[in-house]
Amino acid sequence: MRLKLLNFVVIFTAFTSSLLAQTPAVKLIKEGFIYETAPFPECHASSIVELGKDHLMATWFGGTHERHPDVCIWTSESKNGKWSAPKKMADGVMDASTRHPTWNPVLFKSKAGKLFLYYKVGPNPREWWGMVMTSTDNGKTWSKAEKLPEGFLGPIKNKSVQLANGDILHPTSFESNDEKIWNVYLEKTDKDGKNWQKIMIDNGSFGAIQPSILTYPDGRLQLLCRSRQNVVVETWSSDGGKTWSKVAGTSLPNPNSGTDAVTLKNGTQLIVYNPLIRGKEWSNGRQKLRLAASTDGKEWRDIYVFEDEPKGEFSYPAIIQSSDGLVHVTYTHHRTKVKYVVLDIPNVLPPKAVGPTPTKAQMGWHEMEQNAFIHFTTNTFTDLEWGYGDEKPSIFNPTQTNVEQWIKTLKDAGFKGAILTSKHHDGFCLFPSKYTEHSIKNSPYKNGQGDLVKEVAEACKKYGLKFGVYLSPWDRNHPEYGKPGYVEYYRNQLKEIFENYGSIFEMWFDGANGGDGYYGGAREKRRIDGRTYYDWPTTLQMVRKFNPEVIFFSDAGPGVRWVGNERGIAGETNWNSITPDTLYAGKGGIEKLLNTGSADGTHWIPAEVDVSIRPGWFYHAKEDQKVRTPENLFDIYLTSVGRGSTLLLNVPPDRRGLIHENDVKALTGWKEMIDREFKTNLALKTKATASSHRGKVANYAASNVTDGDKNTYWTTNDDVTTGSVEIDLGKAQTVKYVTLKEHIQLGQRVKAFTVEAWQNGQWQKIANATTIGYKRILKLAPVTTQKIRVSITESKACPVISEVEVY
Repeated sequence: MRLKLLNFVVIFTAFTSSLLAQTPAVKLIKEGFIYETAPFPECHASSIVELGKDHLMATWFGGTHERHPDVCIWTSESKNGKWSAPKKMADGVMDASTRHPTWNPVLFKSKAGKLFLYYKVGPNPREWWGMVMTSTDNGKTWSKAEKLPEGFLGPIKNKSVQLANGDILHPTSFESNDEKIWNVYLEKTDKDGKNWQKIMIDNGSFGAIQPSILTYPDGRLQLLCRSRQNVVVETWSSDGGKTWSKVAGTSLPNPNSGTDAVTLKNGTQLIVYNPLIRGKEWSNGRQKLRLAASTDGKEWRDIYVFEDEPKGEFSYPAIIQSSDGLVHVTYTHHRTKVKYVVLDIPNVLPPKAVGPTPTKAQMGWHEMEQNAFIHFTTNTFTDLEWGYGDEKPSIFNPTQTNVEQWIKTLKDAGFKGAILTSKHHDGFCLFPSKYTEHSIKNSPYKNGQGDLVKEVAEACKKYGLKFGVYLSPWDRNHPEYGKPGYVEYYRNQLKEIFENYGSIFEMWFDGANGGDGYYGGAREKRRIDGRTYYDWPTTLQMVRKFNPEVIFFSDAGPGVRWVGNERGIAGETNWNSITPDTLYAGKGGIEKLLNTGSADGTHWIPAEVDVSIRPGWFYHAKEDQKVRTPENLFDIYLTSVGRGSTLLLNVPPDRRGLIHENDVKALTGWKEMIDREFKTNLALKTKATASSHRGKVANYAASNVTDGDKNTYWTTNDDVTTGSVEIDLGKAQTVKYVTLKEHIQLGQRVKAFTVEAWQNGQWQKIANATTIGYKRILKLAPVTTQKIRVSITESKACPVISEVEVY
């Protein structure tokens, strides 16, 4: 299918998403919204406090929109898990003719039991002033709102902290009228919230606001703050908050959006933050929200993902730990609701992600495992693999087309997605493109009213398959190919595809580019520079505006890469990581590199294994007796899915417009083999023990590899990079396959492992291999045993194994 590699190197930095480091050791206890309906359209800046056992209070500001004079302070109470309806607590009414918006409420309960509600009133953050209300009966009744002493604002967004001596530190900040100066500082009061003092901090060159306070066993204090410089910033105190170090940057990114942090009872530090940098718009970077943890305030690791969307706003979090040890988080959800999440954080932190990790979209792609390719165009009727571009649209005339037969056949065979060649190198479009006459609209199919892209997309939706599109960059029909005008034409067709055919999970860019062709009648050879001609950064950015989550395939990614052959074989060593700089077209040995990936690769670009069920990619009657057998397809399954890749099997419709009977028979037999061979996981729910497990806590125990839950895992301490898991099947069983899975959300780690069986009173090695990745299936010489042992003999870091299955 290819002439040379498409080169996407220049756009990797622009389109590689940040790491997805969700950690199942953190247990989600509850999530939802504090309210479903409210007497205001927008809300923001929540705060939360514990009032007693199973008794919480949350607050936020809500109104027409931020800065509108009708914005008020609202509260809600949760008793035994149920939130009350929003209750208005305060407004900015000054007199009969003057009203200001309210801002950033903060709840705080002192050790003596006094409850404080701080908030701001004023036209904007440069002119606002601090207000406070108090309650001595847990919020049943409240004092009249009072203005804080002149020049004091109170806690600006995040909760106050009471020190051992009773003093209360209020994290606050200042914004100048011209917005050139943003400074964090502290305000201190006594235990009753009286006698206000300021503690100034040298902000250096940083513009920082909205600090949170963390405490340490040795008495040190740390502030973590939002900044304009695209990083979370910090400052430290070693004397109880009297003096502070100069503000400095941390390793955590920040898109100029609020964060919050808390110190847990066991000394673990947590921060909720947006792990991106700011874009052109103020809201850019707020579409992802994560929880990071640290034991020293310096090295942070993501341990939970609250939100991971291509767009939207999830911001201004608040976080506390309740007396029962659970962690409670609230945050703005699209400015319309306050999201509430309860987590159980393990006493021992999970491993830090190692190397690149998959994005949310890539993780979904891995989990699909098997997708189908559908090659169909004029080539089907000319008996060619590559059309020259001068074919008449009239020859495209399938007379019995049944697209639902295609998709149902694929569904029954176990495929999760289907990718259609909407345009191959001949330039003929299976959709009525308004930019060319060389399309289905000028064919006899449905009297020129047909649209096979639409039909396939709709059938996929009906049968529950994801829909993908192949649109050849090379076009042997178009007169402008090789010239600047063609690139605009190609982009216009991409727009047609993404605007008119619903959600597309994968966009497939073939590497064949340039050569002889019709080219509008020129009938000549044309060459292009694949690295520059298509201006891929602009092209892919355009596509992502329509679908930010689409996976881009090309020989070099950036979403998934070619496996380096079309035989259905991924490397026995198969790393999902690779370094884009190594993928230049024409570099020697590139196929082997694509086949195996790179252990030290900088980007997560897994291999897709494309292969056809027939010798050719398009239907040819002469190949009806050369369709792959179920046994051969099963072998391909083992060398693709079984080596951690996703299989893309081509199943071409015939001239009737149907999947040929021989192909259907082969697919049916193949599916039966897979179902038969992997029917019963002998290891499921059996006893598993390990040489060691992380922190000796159950969250990371060996039992996680046999629990059938893909989101749990066995792992070791950070300084232990080898180890073994022993599985007792309960009785002697005949074993033919062992399947392993890494928890790749934390990176691919394992470099080598062995499998042993307990025989004649000792362990006998029955297999050894290198990488695992998303999934590794080892086919064994059948062995009868009661016990299986998997030993990780080499790993980049502590191994993280989610599943061990035995068949």
